[in-house]
Amino acid sequence: MIGDTEQKKLLQATLTTTNTESQITNPGATYKTTITSITACLQDGATTKRHISGYLYGSAAGNQFLSFDLDPSDSVNEVLTGLDYVLSVSEIMCFKQDAGADVNITIQGISEVIA
Repeated sequence: MIGDTEQKKLLQATLTTTNTESQITNPGATYKTTITSITACLQDGATTKRHISGYLYGSAAGNQFLSFDLDPSDSVNEVLTGLDYVLSVSEIMCFKQDAGADVNITIQGISEVIA
């Protein structure tokens, strides 16, 4: 429905070393997707520090907008709230980790029909 602004889960995935596997793509020209929060956490039992990279509006190195580490000795998740990243047409947001596949990511936001 045009103008629907209900907050929902846009992506929940386990990251890999390839940023094209864990991504959100705006559905098309008649949509606008707004990213409002990102949560990343190590899976239970993970013992290795991981480096996470995020990309906005494309998956090339020049599109990297976020970089952080998750350390199992800290027992801390990375939670980013109050975000307002807007994807239009066929733009994407994607993530990868430096090695392995033991980081989970959840992205919340609004996918709104605009026309």
